[in-house]
Amino acid sequence: MKYAGFLHSHRCRRFVPAIVWFVLSVSVCGEAQAGWFGPDTYDECILDAMRGVTSDIAAREIRAACRNQYPPQPVEKKPEPKTRLLTPAEFERLQGKSARLGAYFSADLYNGNEFIKIHEIEFKHRYTVDGENQYQVYKEKVFIDAQDVGSAFFRVVDGADGWSFDKAWGVPVDR
Repeated sequence: MKYAGFLHSHRCRRFVPAIVWFVLSVSVCGEAQAGWFGPDTYDECILDAMRGVTSDIAAREIRAACRNQYPPQPVEKKPEPKTRLLTPAEFERLQGKSARLGAYFSADLYNGNEFIKIHEIEFKHRYTVDGENQYQVYKEKVFIDAQDVGSAFFRVVDGADGWSFDKAWGVPVDR
């Protein structure tokens, strides 16, 4: 019982708080590597659980368990801006040249707008029937970035001898 007397002595009471602090520090530090009491994210869960794993089956199970514990967060998508008819000033910044290839028509277009992507364009083809001008309208999907070049290629009516584009639609781009 010599030891019992030591535990109640003045000397021992000075060391008890230090010993308790040391024991608690060591026990918490072992758990505090990836959060206070375990992993905080899916990636940390995988890293912690995969240590020493050599089986593909075990790895799949660990991935599934971590995914259940940390489901993927939905990614917020910005709503796609609505396509709109270009203003007259924006329309004036479109330039193009064309070529007739048999029954097909090809147009190379330049979008001179700095903040508009072109998504659709309306072409008007002029052709002559019995000496009178007739027009056929074509609406084509195109994807021409701001200040970039794009093409349209489509079948035309016989006898088409002129073209113009009258309208275009686009979406604003981030500045």
